[in-house]
Amino acid sequence: MQRTIVTLKKSLIFLIVTLCCVNPLISSHASTQSSLYHKEQPLKLWERYIETDIDSCKSLALHLRKNCENSPYEAAVYHLISGSYLSRIGAFQEGIHQLKQAKSYFFQLQDFELLSKILNEIGIAFQLSGNTHEARTYYRHSMEAGRNSDNKLHAVLAEINLAKLAIEEEKYDQALEHLQHYISVIKPLEKFDALANAHAAMADLFLSKDD
Repeated sequence: MQRTIVTLKKSLIFLIVTLCCVNPLISSHASTQSSLYHKEQPLKLWERYIETDIDSCKSLALHLRKNCENSPYEAAVYHLISGSYLSRIGAFQEGIHQLKQAKSYFFQLQDFELLSKILNEIGIAFQLSGNTHEARTYYRHSMEAGRNSDNKLHAVLAEINLAKLAIEEEKYDQALEHLQHYISVIKPLEKFDALANAHAAMADLFLSKDD
């Protein structure tokens, strides 16, 4: 009986020690995952909202502004999302200013994936404002940054916009060249939304050319 009690005590001590060691590891892992989630989630939401729900993009930017004071990363993400939104509603000067603030931060980090997206957004802002020269420059900078990314898509992210710009300027051969190259890259990657966008641009090209 006494031996059984001693064995139970040893087992209880072992269990307590194990829980004390394992619990901090679990908490640390959960904290890391939570941190990653909070960093990635606004960018994922932005990519969806900027194309389909501009009002939600505004709400997301306002939410980030309230919570980004102590985090340079979150402040830069706020500038990206806010700048994109402002450009879409016609506040080009302020939109471009905020996008350039985001660009400066992610350039320091050498985050080429986000840099390619931000430079593309600056190009879109200039194109919407009517400054096609600056738009083309930033689209090309976006592609240059994307070539340093591990994701092949970012090397051509802005090429669809170069094609659309060429269609606007009635440079149809140039537009076709951009579209064919863009499609050749994204098709093996199975980016079906991007592919549908490219085929829609191709249809616009042939319709514009026939007019």
